[in-house]
Amino acid sequence: MLEAFIELDPTWRLVVVGLVLIAAYGVGVRMFPYRACPYCSGGNNYSPTGKHFNVCSRCGGSRRKLRLMARVFGHRDR
Repeated sequence: MLEAFIELDPTWRLVVVGLVLIAAYGVGVRMFPYRACPYCSGGNNYSPTGKHFNVCSRCGGSRRKLRLMARVFGHRDR
């Protein structure tokens, strides 16, 4: 199998490596469809005194956002 890969044209090698990377990313997105919210960095918004809590307006306080490829794969945001 390695010999067949080595004998490929460099352009086809690049295509094969790209497809493998895309498949690996797809598996990762299926396993972990959420990422940390970029606005609140996956944390809570507290006042300087720490007494008041502010819910993030972008993620609604869940501290996570659905990845773009997860949406393409049809995963629903809960």
